[in-house]
Amino acid sequence: MAYYPPEEVELDLTRASLAAYQWGDRMMTFHHCQTCGCSVFSDAPAWTTDEGEDRPARLILNARLFDDFHLEAVPVRNLNRRND
Repeated sequence: MAYYPPEEVELDLTRASLAAYQWGDRMMTFHHCQTCGCSVFSDAPAWTTDEGEDRPARLILNARLFDDFHLEAVPVRNLNRRND
């Protein structure tokens, strides 16, 4: 997934080809292709954490749908949270 401020993203698709759903606290909206079911993007509004930290609005894109995307070029950091 790739995270961007919404104003930096221009989607080249018709929203009519997408289906949207929300779950849990309904803070995010998930959009997927109505034909194949592939996750396309999610959007999340700006919010403030319980600790008072402001989080900006963001658009979360499925990077595998980018033109010329090469997974092997993406740096990966493996975390083992069991032993923290």
